[in-house]
Amino acid sequence: MYRQNQRIYFYYLYNSSISLSLSDQKSIESAAKQVSDEIFDAIVHLAAFVPRTAADDTLDKARLGNIDATINLLTYFGEKSEKIIIGSTAEVYDQSKI
Repeated sequence: MYRQNQRIYFYYLYNSSISLSLSDQKSIESAAKQVSDEIFDAIVHLAAFVPRTAADDTLDKARLGNIDATINLLTYFGEKSEKIIIGSTAEVYDQSKI
C-alpha cells in the first residue's frame, strides 16, 4: 500500500492494485467489496500529515488524514490481516525524550 496525491494504493494478488481515498466513504466501500474474500500478509498505514501549529487551520485536515483515515482503514480492512503496522512522525512523540 502506498499514498500518492491523496490516493491510497493497495497491492494484493500478484501486484494488482486498488486505488482509494480513506476519507471517501464510497471509495472505501468499493475497495472493500473488491477484496472481500482476500486476506493480506500485512497492512501498512503511514499517515503523517502534521499541521504547522496547533492553531493552524490545517488541524482538521491532520485529524481527517491521520486519525479518521486510520479508523476507516481498520474498520474496513482490519480483519484482513493479523499484522497491522501504523507509522507516524516524530511530531506525535514527546520531543524532550527523542
